Amino acid sequence: VGASVAAHKEFGGWFAPAITFLLGGGGAIVLVFLELRWLEGSRLGKPFFLGKAVTGKSNKPVAPDDVVGKEGEAATPLKPEGVIAIGDERYDAFCEDGYVPKGTALLVSGKDDFRLLVRKR
Repeated sequence: VGASVAAHKEFGGWFAPAITFLLGGGGAIVLVFLELRWLEGSRLGKPFFLGKAVTGKSNKPVAPDDVVGKEGEAATPLKPEGVIAIGDERYDAFCEDGYVPKGTALLVSGKDDFRLLVRKR
């Protein structure tokens, strides 16, 4: 745009600024194309591009599917969230019945993305 203004002041009219603007825009498009096609594979550009996709997971699974229907015990008070123990394993849980004191017997009624759903037995 600046070169177009300079061309207008130098030569007047609209032709020189229009050509300057179009050539500058076309050059920018060519440079972006080269950056995306050539630079990614070059030794100079490899540090700037992601080499491979991340394949890991951000969270471990809440619990195996067979835990639904099992009985456990409140390891902490559930207000309505807390920790329950099923055997030797501890899980984050949400009590559908509201507040439950520590030591209460619970039944696992389901699970969602991050916790088990429990209710009083």
